[in-house]
Amino acid sequence: MNSRTWPDREQHLCVAYEAVARMHNSLGIGVAQATACMTFYQRPYRVLGAGRFVKAVSDAIEDSEVKRIFTASSMIGGVDQFVDNTNLLGSADLRAHLRTLFDPPS
Repeated sequence: MNSRTWPDREQHLCVAYEAVARMHNSLGIGVAQATACMTFYQRPYRVLGAGRFVKAVSDAIEDSEVKRIFTASSMIGGVDQFVDNTNLLGSADLRAHLRTLFDPPS
């Protein structure tokens, strides 16, 4: 948190990311993933690439009902990923109307 440059912060963040990745792999949920940080396309930043851990866990889901729920909601993400309206995000009553977007198809 006290690093003065982004590369220094990135170095420390990658140490933390990789530690969490090793912890995840130790759980034995799905296929173990590489724990090293990687570049993010042609950008100068290194990331964990956590999506591959999500895929490994989702691929390991065996219960059909859990798999159905995961599949139905996994493509949307959180409401704040596709809504940028502070009135909506700040109001539980208004957000309730978006619930149908997250309900699995019947």
